[in-house]
Amino acid sequence: MAGGQKEFKGLTARTKELLALGEGQSSEYKQSVEGVKQDSIVALANSTEGGAILVGVEEEEVGGVQRGKVLGSAVGDRQKMALISRASDCKPPVPVEIYIENTNHVPIFRIEVPSSPDKPHSTGNGTYKIRLDGGIKPIYPPQLLAMFMDKEDELFVSKFRQAAKELEEGILATKGLILTEIGDLQGQIDDSLREIFQQADSASDNAGEAMGFADETLACVQGLDQKIDGLDFDSGDSNAMLSAICSKLGLETPHGKRMKIKISEEMPALLDKNLELSEKNLEYLCSHPGLSEEVIQQVHSQAQKVIRWFEAQKGRDWLINGSQAEFFEQEGVPFRQGMALFSGWYRAKKGL
Repeated sequence: MAGGQKEFKGLTARTKELLALGEGQSSEYKQSVEGVKQDSIVALANSTEGGAILVGVEEEEVGGVQRGKVLGSAVGDRQKMALISRASDCKPPVPVEIYIENTNHVPIFRIEVPSSPDKPHSTGNGTYKIRLDGGIKPIYPPQLLAMFMDKEDELFVSKFRQAAKELEEGILATKGLILTEIGDLQGQIDDSLREIFQQADSASDNAGEAMGFADETLACVQGLDQKIDGLDFDSGDSNAMLSAICSKLGLETPHGKRMKIKISEEMPALLDKNLELSEKNLEYLCSHPGLSEEVIQQVHSQAQKVIRWFEAQKGRDWLINGSQAEFFEQEGVPFRQGMALFSGWYRAKKGL
């Protein structure tokens, strides 16, 4: 309904359905605009289905069933702008659609919050929430890490497809130029051969020159054919193609990234109380395919910095907030690796 009618004299079929179902996985009631917090907005945006918030409604029990009861709410421009501002201040901002209904009686707001393609979203102070089992729940480190990885994988696939398309278009354009070059050259060859053999008819001593030129031009045509053959796209060599695309984009391969994330999540459980890595555990990490000891030592150094910082955050061992992101950036730790270290430290600390 984006861009369509925003105000209704009565209640729409959508709102009537939300009132009949009661609060649940994709719906929430608030008695006033002041009751709509960023927690509710990001929780719906981070969920798989999204949902709606009805403002000016409370839950009541009718015949043993929970339903929504319309109370009414102030629906002026000031209240509407306050709702838009709360959604915009989320990180990243959450797009919402706001409707005013029941204007002939007691008006209410209906705020539609779709499941976001840019999830995960956090509140302005960096808290991540999701709507599950009819309520708002915190997003714990392992789940948050999975959401960030899904988002980055989608971005990589999009870039990969675009680069592959550009590469294919480049190959086709180059083939076209070479085929045009061959056509022009063959025309010149035909004209030259025709002239030479005409001369050969009148002077036999020119026959040797004609044959020499024919051999030379034939070799030229064969060389151009080899150029075309060299441009044929080998669809079976997927690894070489992937490496070429990643090199063009300045990206690590997905395998290399995932291995760094994997050992980052394993690293905290392998360190001793002084955050050192034993030779045995170093050998174990080196057994992972595609990982060098240099990369492992780099992750070990990052782990020491990150874990010491986590241990200093007393009483906040599970909360994700903006301070983590600022610390990772300050220490030069990639955000996904920092979150993987956080997840591994959290599991080790809780004995999970």
